[in-house]
Amino acid sequence: MTETQHGANSEIMPASGAATTDPPKNMLDPNLTPKDFSYYDTSYYMASEQKTMNETDPTPAALQSNTYRRRRARFRFAAVTGAFGALLVFSIVLARAMGTPTQVRSPLLGRLAPTFDLVGLDRGRVSSADLGGKQYVINFWASWCVPCREEAPVLQDFAARHPDGTVELLGVLFADTLPAARAFAKEFHLTYPQLRDPTGRTAVDYGVRGVPETFVVDRRGVVMAALIGALSPARLDEVVKIVADGQTITARNNRYRTR
Repeated sequence: MTETQHGANSEIMPASGAATTDPPKNMLDPNLTPKDFSYYDTSYYMASEQKTMNETDPTPAALQSNTYRRRRARFRFAAVTGAFGALLVFSIVLARAMGTPTQVRSPLLGRLAPTFDLVGLDRGRVSSADLGGKQYVINFWASWCVPCREEAPVLQDFAARHPDGTVELLGVLFADTLPAARAFAKEFHLTYPQLRDPTGRTAVDYGVRGVPETFVVDRRGVVMAALIGALSPARLDEVVKIVADGQTITARNNRYRTR
């Protein structure tokens, strides 16, 4: 460091090449020469510019920290979304496992039922065109489905109580093998038509997400009810009667609209 006199004032100037980040107090001293002012002005603003660059330009460590925070945020979002989806699936599975049929809001309600033309386990064929003017119930099931085993005797009893064909009952195989399906039908002595859906197209058209699911179609060919879970005799009879009387499910429960 060197000492330089400027009139009555003195100032210790930094050695050559050094820089100070604070402006000297005597920069406004009228006794400063242009050369002195140029030195202080340049050294101060060079230091200030370097400090600003350090604050605004991210270092590799800062970039790594920001990337880590963004990844943590994405991970938290994915975790919350996954947990919500798992809870939804668990709720549906639990409702099915409890064997309680739940009337659901389906986009098919109030609309014409999807058409189909399927071959049965007994090699017969049933087409939706054959059911024109009839009320029918279509039930999607599988041999590996526990609630389906619970409702199989209920459905067979329903079919036995409607031998005149006033209400047709159809079973549609869902994601199952033919040997297992035939063994299931034989075990429960199912006499109503059991149809194969090898491509899954009919299940997709009906919006089936799992089994068992049941749809009730009126004489106009319009889907009037959709139910998830194992059916009870009282519940199925109630829904079929409401539809047969020409009423919509909305007339009994306005939470489920047909249009």
